[in-house]
Amino acid sequence: MAVGSLVSHLEEDWSNPMWGHYLSNLARDFTVIRYDQRGNGTSDWDNVDISFDRMVDDLKAVIDCYDYEKVVLFGPSQAASVSIAYAHQYPEKGSHLILYGAYASW
Repeated sequence: MAVGSLVSHLEEDWSNPMWGHYLSNLARDFTVIRYDQRGNGTSDWDNVDISFDRMVDDLKAVIDCYDYEKVVLFGPSQAASVSIAYAHQYPEKGSHLILYGAYASW
């Protein structure tokens, strides 16, 4: 499960030099589920509540659409915090948490 992150576009990322090869290689061996974060890519851009809690809700809604017992979460950049929050709230749904380019604040 690739968690929606800033500056994503479900259709354009496949040809993006930064993500295209990674996504293609990953999809050869695994089911890759992706979605655009609120206000990005193919998601709604009008009158959108772009808050942290809604982003966690979006991740839950996408995961709940599938009948997987457990998922691996890949959280790049700002999606790391959403991934961590989801993993904390629903520990029974995750098998691994992969964070890339994440940032921490204390």
